[in-house]
Order: sequence, then structure tokens, then C-alpha cells
Amino acid sequence: MQDTPIKIGIVDDSPAMQELFGLLLRSLAGCEIVWTAPSAEEGWGRFCQSLPDVLLLDLELPGRPGIDLLKRIMRERPTPVIIVSANGGDGSENTVAALANGAVAFIEKPDSVSMSVEDFTSTLHRTVRVAARARQQLVNVASTLEPSQVTPVSPMAFKSEKVIAIGASTGGVAAVQHVLTALNRAPLAIVIAQHMPAGYTRRFADRLQQVTGYAVKEAEEGDRLAAGRVYIAPGNRHLMIAGSPSAPVCRLSDGPPVSGHKPSVDVLFCSVAELMGPKSVGVLLTGMGRDGAEGLHALLKAGAHTACENEKSAIVFGMPKAALELGAAEVSLPLASIAKWITLAAREQAVAPPPAHTAAPAAADKNFRTKPLGSFRVLVVDDQKSMRGLAANCLQQIGFSQVDEAASGEEALRVMTGRDYDLMLADWNMDGMSGLDLLKAVRKERSQQQLVILMTTSENHISKVTAAMESGANNYLVKPCDAPKLRQRLERALMRKM
Repeated sequence: MQDTPIKIGIVDDSPAMQELFGLLLRSLAGCEIVWTAPSAEEGWGRFCQSLPDVLLLDLELPGRPGIDLLKRIMRERPTPVIIVSANGGDGSENTVAALANGAVAFIEKPDSVSMSVEDFTSTLHRTVRVAARARQQLVNVASTLEPSQVTPVSPMAFKSEKVIAIGASTGGVAAVQHVLTALNRAPLAIVIAQHMPAGYTRRFADRLQQVTGYAVKEAEEGDRLAAGRVYIAPGNRHLMIAGSPSAPVCRLSDGPPVSGHKPSVDVLFCSVAELMGPKSVGVLLTGMGRDGAEGLHALLKAGAHTACENEKSAIVFGMPKAALELGAAEVSLPLASIAKWITLAAREQAVAPPPAHTAAPAAADKNFRTKPLGSFRVLVVDDQKSMRGLAANCLQQIGFSQVDEAASGEEALRVMTGRDYDLMLADWNMDGMSGLDLLKAVRKERSQQQLVILMTTSENHISKVTAAMESGANNYLVKPCDAPKLRQRLERALMRKM
């Protein structure tokens, strides 16, 4: 139970709904309804007088529509908003628009047919808790959700047969829209699993087509994937990719939920991994739970490039965090960097530079994909002699013969002066200068911008993995080091078979 209560505001013109929400939320421990309002105008006044932690908002209001209030809140005082919508139908279009404009989640108003009071209460409580935890995060990233803030990637003249698979849940409507807009109609075949019920995904597809310029549709059985088109998993159906790698098609399944969801990101990702293998790219965005983590891991093992949204931009870090804990993501990136990463991954260029590291990727200039391993100059940095020896031995087993060692970060910087290394393995935990500090120092030097860096650590801790990737590491390796594991990480970093 949290120390302070979750303060909730309700904007709904139905006294019965206000009373129902009040009754159900009072049973949620640590929750307090601070005010209710029957219109957008009155809601804004109450909102300014007493800022809630979470706002429940009906879109169909007398006078000014609810989405106008949402846009004003997101523009002036970003706050988690849960849309309370009518079931499917015409209301779904407004709901999708609200989610694209920054609403954290939505719940359908209960009826006696589709949902019991018990199920609705459980959904309401769970959604309020998630929304409350997302408050500070939403404050930090709300401005990036505005379409005007999206920076499109530069047009790239390339022909890629790769399939781009994207998964998202809570907060994902705005995130997916952001990524597709930034991709700037790059000629890629894109499949998306966004957690949504039936009646909403078609509206979601329509909105994406209108906003992003892509040809977007709700996937149908037998649809053949084509470059420049986007396919959305239908609500209440699993989307899978089948056929042949040269002619992939959509398959729909009415099977049971997987990882708690239908459509499931895991189902989509695993099917793409099985059919397309290295001819695919996987991206996991914001969302609650673990759906997509196993599927992203399957993609990585199949040879695909994989990424997830990082904690700084994800409205809900649950799904990306689970993927990082599993070792399923090569990189963890802010939302604003993901579109560019996708285009680089599809073109088989180096894909791990963080936002602050803007120099040309290593693999592009040094031709690491063709350079003989014996001519690589490698530096192993670790304050434990036994660990340096183990890493050097593993490197030699793989085929690297020019391996130098340094016992500290400070020594590594001295050794690197005047020497052109291609690859560095750096331990995180060292006396004096840490591996992370060494990484940051190296990335500041223009002469070392093309150096490929693997961080090594004895802990597979999410914060360390994320910090390393965001500071410029090309990959990471959990100790103890062994040749097969190191080979796999290097193949990913250098994008070549060894």
C-alpha cells in the first residue's frame, strides 16, 4: 500500500456513472475521489483547483467534447487520464484518438452482457494503479507525444525484405503512432500487436493511416506482406506470419490468450522469428506485464535485431523491463530514437549508438563485417587478472590474436592514446574509474568514436544494462565469460558470422 492516497477526479455527465465509480473506487485501498464534474468546462475548473493523480474522463460530454479537455491537460499539466468509453462502435474512434493524444488507458463502461461487475471492478482497480504509477513518467514525456514533436528519419533509398515486428500495450497507441510517423514511410513491411479489444483495432489502423502516411490496415487472413504497408493484429485474434520468407502472409488464430493477452505480442514475435529469422527486426514498446519478452528473445535467438523502449520514455516499463531482464533486447532506446534504429537495423548497419553518441557507426567505416579477425586490435579492461586472462583466452579461441590488457580504466585511457583499437571489453565494477565512466570517457573522444565496446558485468541487473546501452555500449556480456557466449555477442555487435 502506498503512503499517500491516489487522488482521483471524475468527469462524466451521468450521475449514475459518477456514483458507480465512487462506489467501486472507495473499495480500492489507498484511493480517494477528490471531485467530480459533469462537463469539460467544469472539469477543467475543478482540475486547476485540485490536481488529481488520475483523471477518469468520459469523451461524450455536453458542450465541449472530452478530448478537448484531454488535449488541454496534456499540453498544460500532463496527468494520467483514463478514458471511460462506450463499448466499441462509433465511440471507439474517439477513444483511439484520445489514446493517441496521451491518454494512458481506457476502460469500457460496464453492461450486463460483456462484463460482470466483478470483472469491471478488477479492471478499474488495476488500471487506476497503473495510471497512478505512470504520472511522473507522463510529465517527463508528454511533449514528445505531440505529432509536431516527431522528427522524421531522413529518407533512405534502400530495398529491404525484412519484416519489422512491433509490440505494445498500455501507452502504446501514442508510442506506435510516434514510431510510424518518424519512419517517414520507409519501405518496410510492418506487423503490429497492440493490446486492444475487438472494435478498436480497425479504428486504430484507420488513424495510423491518416496520421503517418503509411498504408495501414487491420490484418486479414491471407494478407500478403508488402513493403510500405502496416498490418495491425485484430482485437480478440492472434496475428501470426506464415508462408515462406520470400512471400510471408498473415494468419489469424482464435486460440486462447497467450501471456494473458489476445492478440499476444509473444505469438506474433515467435511466428516472425520462426519464419523470417535474421530477415526480421523486433521492437517492444511500453506496456504492463511480460507479453512480448519471450517472443523478443525468440527473435534474438533466430538472428533478428531486437530493441525495446527504455525506462526514460516508456509510460509503463513492464514489458520492456521483462525483455531486458531476459536478455532479449540488443539495445534499450528512448522512443525518439527507435525509428532511426529500425532503419539502420533493416539496412544491417551498426545499430546501437545512443542519442548523445552521434558519430558515424563503427561498422560503416572500418568494414568490421569483412575485416579478418586476426587483424583486429582488442583491449580487455578488468581489475582482476584472472578475468582478463579468461576473456583474452576466449577471444583467442574465436580468432582474435592481437589482444592487449589493462588493469584499470585509467590505464586503459593511457594505453589507448595513440593506438587505434577496434574492440574493447570493459568490466563494469573496477576500483577507481568504473567501466561505465570509462565508456563515457571513450565516447567523448572523437578518435575513438568507431570503437566497438562490450561491457562485462557479474550482474544481469536491468539498470546496468540500460545505462551501458544508453552511454554507448554496442553490447553487454554477463560473466563468467566463455567463448560461445562471447562469440554470440560479438556477432551481434559486429554483424558478422565468426
